[in-house]
Amino acid sequence: MDLSSHMCKIAEGDKKSFRIMAKAMGCKMHSTALKLLGSSHFDDADDVVQISLIKVWQSAPRWVNKGSVEGYVYRIVFSTCMDFIRRYK
Repeated sequence: MDLSSHMCKIAEGDKKSFRIMAKAMGCKMHSTALKLLGSSHFDDADDVVQISLIKVWQSAPRWVNKGSVEGYVYRIVFSTCMDFIRRYK
């Protein structure tokens, strides 16, 4: 599956491509969030994934096709986790 072509379509507002990308990466995003937050924060990891998906949707028009979509999404998940940790520590 070529996520970069889906990301280009997401940048144009294509909801179907967004659902495909979210389904393809959702479990990996959740496991990354869970590793960063700790296993006792399962529900918080769900929230981080939801917030991250919103950020992906909103930032898609500014995405530059120079790297992997996975790396871009994981960076958003990481930054969202760090925001969550700073806010609730």
